[in-house]
Amino acid sequence: MSRALWLLCLASLPLLGQTCVQTLSPNTRAVSAATNPLFQGTFNVTSSASNCTWTSTSSASWIAVQVGQSGRGNGIVGYSVDNNVTPLARTGTIQVGTAVFTVNQAAAACNATLTLQGGSVLGADGGTRQLQVTTTCEWAAAPNVSWITATPGTGRGNGTLLLTVAPNNTTSPRSGAVSLLGQTVTLTQAAGTCSFALSPTQQAVPAGGGAFSVGLVTACAWTATSNASWLTLNPPTSGTGASSLSYTVAANASSADARTAILTVGSSTLTVQQAGGACNVQLNPASAQVAAAGGTGSFAVTTPCTFTARSNVAWITTVASASAVTYNVATNTAVTPRTGSIAVAGTTFTITQAGSTCSFTVTPETLDIPPAGVTSGTIQVTTTSGCDWTASSDSAWLRIIGQITGSTQGSVQYAVDPNSAGSARTGTLTVAGRAITVRQNSGTAPALTAAGILNSASYQPGGIAPGEIITIFGEGLGPTTLTTAMLEADGLSVSKSLAGTRILFDGMPSPIVYTSRNQVSAIVPYALASQSTVALVAEYLGARSTAVNVRVLPSAPALYSLNSSGSGPGAIFNQDGSVNSSATPAQPGQVVILFATGEGLTTPLPADGQLTPAVEPLPRPRLRVTVFIGGVECPVLYAGAPPGLVAGAMQVNVQLPANVPLGDAVPIVLAVGESLSPDTVTLAIRRAP
Repeated sequence: MSRALWLLCLASLPLLGQTCVQTLSPNTRAVSAATNPLFQGTFNVTSSASNCTWTSTSSASWIAVQVGQSGRGNGIVGYSVDNNVTPLARTGTIQVGTAVFTVNQAAAACNATLTLQGGSVLGADGGTRQLQVTTTCEWAAAPNVSWITATPGTGRGNGTLLLTVAPNNTTSPRSGAVSLLGQTVTLTQAAGTCSFALSPTQQAVPAGGGAFSVGLVTACAWTATSNASWLTLNPPTSGTGASSLSYTVAANASSADARTAILTVGSSTLTVQQAGGACNVQLNPASAQVAAAGGTGSFAVTTPCTFTARSNVAWITTVASASAVTYNVATNTAVTPRTGSIAVAGTTFTITQAGSTCSFTVTPETLDIPPAGVTSGTIQVTTTSGCDWTASSDSAWLRIIGQITGSTQGSVQYAVDPNSAGSARTGTLTVAGRAITVRQNSGTAPALTAAGILNSASYQPGGIAPGEIITIFGEGLGPTTLTTAMLEADGLSVSKSLAGTRILFDGMPSPIVYTSRNQVSAIVPYALASQSTVALVAEYLGARSTAVNVRVLPSAPALYSLNSSGSGPGAIFNQDGSVNSSATPAQPGQVVILFATGEGLTTPLPADGQLTPAVEPLPRPRLRVTVFIGGVECPVLYAGAPPGLVAGAMQVNVQLPANVPLGDAVPIVLAVGESLSPDTVTLAIRRAP
């Protein structure tokens, strides 16, 4: 080794036996709970030797090292501190080599404003009310009664609670309250309706009549009534609370037929059935034989008493005159004969009807099965009662599960295995003698991983936000040729199924922006806002991928770039409508228009995949939107949905301040709530010549 090379190697090594020690100045900082913009500060690092290397590491998620993540010898560390939205003070540190820098942040002043929508008075049936919470702090809702529930029970910052009031089953009105951060909302509910219960509810009495009683259970005022003159209520016929009611039934002396009366108290009834008196009756003929097709017949009645004719089955109907009864018999669809009767003043007329022949209807008559197969399908069998049937399959991949025989109307359950072969296949199910053709296309299930689920603007993984437009990479996701979005029949929103592709979040289909074999763009449903994770599944031609669990974040902002890569010149319009570039830069004082996605929930909240109409109110993010250009915070003039584009896209109009940095590639950072976009998208800014 040459002497010069040897000296160079020695110069790059620390001195033997040397200990590297860092000293920080200052080594602590007190920060208020809320600053706007976020607090930023610096401290100096002094090392014991010029060749001592060190790194800066934050112990808290709310402290970020912005400058000086690593260094050698002496240096400077720049850091930022998030706002504290909790009612508790907190402490965090930055470790720099052997030294520690401490940040002490004050607690937030937690004030809250509660706004109840829909009024504080509810009916006895219960219902729901929305409670708007306006605050900067964490909170927990505390109902003081079990019949009021609040969803969600906890939150942070502004939010909406759904207050659910259960039905009031008592006879008294009631009140309850919900407390949150020292504020209280009171709900009042009307009394429930009265209930009445008679016991017994059926009473048989002899033809000679007599005195009887029935028990009443209630907490309310009541009045008893009878619908028949031969059933007389004894005093008292009204009162309040539980009681025993007595009544008298007159003798049934003029008819051989039984008779019925109803005693009513509120919504409860007692049915009193009295037997008929003794009476001689002759029927001519005394019985009849009827074919399976049914029909009409009659018989003569000879008796000195009044009478009625009552059938004991629904398939026989009757009409009585002074000396005869006419009857009608419905068609017997069963293969077995059946017997019914008509009661006339204690005497019975018997009808015997022949059975019919068997017939079957099977639905559906053909089946088209997706490549993924089915675990449980149903074929309906309609047949005459008493007709036996069986079910069978001619293929191993096509199976009957459960019942394979029957003798009445029913269903046959079947299962079809996934078709992993390279061609379609056909099988046959035979049910009740009917051949059902089963056709199944070939195909393989889509494949995807969590690493392939990215923000469509930044192409970065790391969780998704409600309404975010995402890009999914995988295999077998869609057709070979790229297919772009289609609108629903109403022309107002993007379809949730495109060229056989669907993207499912916990089974919920989402709007599809485009699809191809290896890449799909979809829009995250807004309904996932209350979840921390979601199972994402890709489906193509009925075949589904294995579920991939993805984190759900309040926001995941990212800016679109001109080359659709997530970096380089942004997809940005200048104030004059030109596209921003080094050839057409913006100037300090002018307005530029940025495009992004991942803002999270908006107000108002649009339907998934809805095209934004060009009318107010336009959807705006519920979380605070901030833009930093070259590290300088810029005034945000508008942040919300761009009219004409799909919900989930965001437009941000920003004014460039006089002190904004100049250059052809000034980095932009978009903050929505506590989430920051990557600083890889740039803007060209120059002063006017």
